Amino acid sequence: MARIRLNFLCVFIILISLCSCVKQPFFAGADATILLTAAKSGLQLDESTIILITGFNGDGSYLWDGTQVDLTITNGTLERASVELEDGKARVTATANQERGDMVIVARSGNIVSEELTLAVGSVSEVERIVASLDPPLLPDGGGTVQISIYVYDKYNTPLSSISVVLESDKGTLRSGGKPLVTNNQGMVTDYLVTDQEATVTVYAGEKQKQVTVSRASDNVLPLANFSFSPINPRPGETVYFNGASSSDSDGSIQSYRWDFGDGTLGAGVRRGHVFSIGTSTSRTFTVTLTVVDNRGGEGSVSKQITVSVNN
Repeated sequence: MARIRLNFLCVFIILISLCSCVKQPFFAGADATILLTAAKSGLQLDESTIILITGFNGDGSYLWDGTQVDLTITNGTLERASVELEDGKARVTATANQERGDMVIVARSGNIVSEELTLAVGSVSEVERIVASLDPPLLPDGGGTVQISIYVYDKYNTPLSSISVVLESDKGTLRSGGKPLVTNNQGMVTDYLVTDQEATVTVYAGEKQKQVTVSRASDNVLPLANFSFSPINPRPGETVYFNGASSSDSDGSIQSYRWDFGDGTLGAGVRRGHVFSIGTSTSRTFTVTLTVVDNRGGEGSVSKQITVSVNN
């Protein structure tokens, strides 16, 4: 009997020892505060950012090491849903979904719940303008493939790189399948639409959107491009002002203006200023081309020559 009691006591002691070795999670006290901050206030589709979790006691000191914090997220995914604080802090990576809207993150430790951290997804405030170009500008009557080039600019007309762009079409099939594309260092993405019908393509970039119509050749009258410039005989280093407002479209409206200044420089907008360099030459002639695109994707171009000379 004594032997049985001794064995039972040994088993009990072993169990107590094992339990004491298992790390038990603990949570923030009733007077604690948990703060969430993000490295960015807004994210592109599929973009990631670091979320900082910081915990404080009521007296302002950091929460104990090992304090467990659980996280929830909407419209995104977390690297891990539970963390333990060290020096009152922890970090996780949050990644946005492929849907525009708000990402909302909340942290909880015991009965303490943080305020919601809200990040805008697919809303990039710096995007000011979207320009769309079609090649060919019109579909053959039997249909075909159209290359759609999208250019994204800020309010200073500077191309924006690393911007998420999404295209949707009411007809045909887009090569991207509606998945996000990211602009290159010229602020451009390219997609392809296969269709045998007139289609309306909607382009989303940041908080902006633009619609462009892919028309059949028999359905659209192409726009007429025209421009003026001043001074007529510029000198080197002098700004030449170009104006494409005299361009027209008889069955719609002009949506975009693209400039090729003939010296390797491109521009956009109805009016542009440009300075030509002639290097060590005394005179040089440049061919300037304006291409206009109407509301149905039709294009029209015109070219004029301008001579820059030290003798002007």
